[in-house]
Amino acid sequence: MKIFNWKILYTYRLKWALAFRIANFKTKELYDMYFLITSVYPWLLPHYEAEFGKNKVSLYGWLLFYLGRQTVGVIGQDENEVDSDKKVITDRYGNTYKAYLFQDKEMTKRLRYLIRNYHCDIAIEEKDGEVTIVNRVMGEKVIFKISKKIKRAFRWS
Repeated sequence: MKIFNWKILYTYRLKWALAFRIANFKTKELYDMYFLITSVYPWLLPHYEAEFGKNKVSLYGWLLFYLGRQTVGVIGQDENEVDSDKKVITDRYGNTYKAYLFQDKEMTKRLRYLIRNYHCDIAIEEKDGEVTIVNRVMGEKVIFKISKKIKRAFRWS
């Protein structure tokens, strides 16, 4: 049974936070998690900020503790032979993966929406230096179906 199907690739420190780069092997998503403790602007009530700071990171926080998460790319399984001098992303079964980072914010938002609301299979296709991300939707998640029904029930006429 797989309990944790993700791996922390590395940690780094931003000016204002400690960040972790995480690879999720189930959803094939690459994201950053931010952790911040500050006493400058405490939020007295639990609060969510959709775009915080210059990097426009979404933050959840209360009092002095803040957590944030930002999708930065996807990982694709690498069938090619790997050089021994390069760092490789490997899961616990020994499969190797390659990271593809997004440059466009809209693409990351769309990918995050699909991963949260649908059962997806993400595949990477490389041909002549061009990279294509193929997202096969296999079905809606049950929670997403329930939330759509609740929204329809409480819609104003």
